[in-house]
Amino acid sequence: MPNKTIVILANSVKKKPGRCIAGREVVISGKGVSLGEWIRPVSPDGEAKEGELLAVHHRTIKNVAIDVLDIFEVPLARQRTDLGQPENWDVITDVPWKRLGTLKRKSLPKLVESPPHLWDIDIPGDRRVHVDAPIGKRGRSSLALIQPSNFRALVQREQRPWNNYESTKVRGAFSYAGRNYSLDITDDSFVPQLRAQATALQIEYRPPFGDKCLLCVSLSAPFNGYHYKLIAAVIPLEEHTP
Repeated sequence: MPNKTIVILANSVKKKPGRCIAGREVVISGKGVSLGEWIRPVSPDGEAKEGELLAVHHRTIKNVAIDVLDIFEVPLARQRTDLGQPENWDVITDVPWKRLGTLKRKSLPKLVESPPHLWDIDIPGDRRVHVDAPIGKRGRSSLALIQPSNFRALVQREQRPWNNYESTKVRGAFSYAGRNYSLDITDDSFVPQLRAQATALQIEYRPPFGDKCLLCVSLSAPFNGYHYKLIAAVIPLEEHTP
């Protein structure tokens, strides 16, 4: 039952009240400190429908908050064998997480990754990936930390009168590797007042930090035969208050 030291790069909402938390392993050796593979702690089998972390799964010593860029020692039981999300590890429920420190924001450029595309199979910029898509085409990871260009948020309140349902969509539109993407933002710390401002018309919001940010992009758990592409965290490269 290993403990893994992880720098948190996403802590987003997932199927309320669940959370999706993910980051890169911090490897300490005789040669110093380096970053290892992505790790996504998930609830043990059967405790949550889609592996989302409930409050019992991410308790911390002294109840400290889990924020992006924090470094935590996380108790893990075993690595899953999910082909669509190979970074998944079962957490140990009854052991709290231990905060060890915080990654300095000036170190963020060293973490940037450069995949050739964001899991596109046939259609550049598509918002989803079929669960049976070939690994060789979509890539072996379901997480990436990228730097976007022309980043902005698109906000709209959607009415569905046929089932008495209303939702607010916040999507991040951006360009990456010559392709245009528009993906749901699940980072609820990203300008939370945007949802309150949503109307039936689409609002475009350009954050004050512009493209000086990184996006943690992720594939969701399977839903109706697809993994959906999400923006799990918007991380400014400089300190920023929403």
